[in-house]
Amino acid sequence: MKKYKKLQQIIFLSFVGILINSCVKSDDFSLPDVSITEPNITANTTFKAVKERFKQQGWKEEPLYIVGYIVSTDKAGNFYKHMVIQNRKEDRLDINNPRMGLGIELNATSLYEKYDIGRKIYIKLNGLSVGKSHGVLVIGKVTNNKISRIPTNEIDKVIFRSSEIETILPKIVTIETIVDNDTNTLIQLESMQFITSDLSKTYAGESNDSYMGERILESCNNRDSILLSSSVYSDFKSIIVAQGQGTIMGVLTNNFLGDTPTILIRDRDDIVFNQDRCPPLF
Repeated sequence: MKKYKKLQQIIFLSFVGILINSCVKSDDFSLPDVSITEPNITANTTFKAVKERFKQQGWKEEPLYIVGYIVSTDKAGNFYKHMVIQNRKEDRLDINNPRMGLGIELNATSLYEKYDIGRKIYIKLNGLSVGKSHGVLVIGKVTNNKISRIPTNEIDKVIFRSSEIETILPKIVTIETIVDNDTNTLIQLESMQFITSDLSKTYAGESNDSYMGERILESCNNRDSILLSSSVYSDFKSIIVAQGQGTIMGVLTNNFLGDTPTILIRDRDDIVFNQDRCPPLF
């Protein structure tokens, strides 16, 4: 009887071993290929030239490419079907090719999985146009004389990823020193805080927040102010705004109506208000 039970155990273990082996054969199981083949592309035009093409009907000449670095992410839900790139990874004076940024309208979500912050990308401009969305310049497709999103099945035909990922240094500015070319770029403001009347509010979870929640930031130095806009679909929308003062980093853009400059953070880590609030100005 004991021999019979032992024989059953041997047969059972042998069967399990065969089953496991058949499920994980080395030639059947492999990790997805996440390697990136460096594109054989040379940028042959600039962001400045792209902006000067505003209101023209797209690019129809020989292939044109720009190269830039991604400064936005939709991981926290604060950007939607929209990506922002700038032409340089640092703030460096160059009269011939000044620091600039552009928005890109894309009919795709979860862009962060493929287009991460700091990623160098090339964009083929042929077949695309530049226009305005919410008051800022963007690249997209023209539909009924308006800029629309690049279709999903065309994205890989016009955007080419490099394997290069850089640390993007924000331009440190004050509210009064912000210039037009700072739009669609990563900026940083220091000694900032939310105005007192906004301290009890969430980022975008109030009953009157529609599409975007708008909160007012003020400078501790002179009380100059600027908007912070947060999507009602962001994962931090119901969190109370930061209570102290300090540094905020984000993409400079316009509000939903397109008439007022605003900051879009990528996630809450862009706000470091770890100091006591500013004393009142007299």
